[in-house]
Amino acid sequence: MAQFDAVKRLREAGVQLDKLPQDQQDAMKSLSPEEVETLIRVNDRVKGDVQGFRAPADDTGVIIY
Repeated sequence: MAQFDAVKRLREAGVQLDKLPQDQQDAMKSLSPEEVETLIRVNDRVKGDVQGFRAPADDTGVIIY
């Protein structure tokens, strides 16, 4: 079985990690599959809620950690 790659899964889901500080990016690598899926759901929810209140921006999708 292949090892779970948290960063890859987050990026596949459209979560932008590049703007996070390096230490936070490194911390993302150790997340469990359940934690990653939770972050993806929260990120999707926040993106949906925010879109109605401001103009779309390239920054949407960044997780506040």
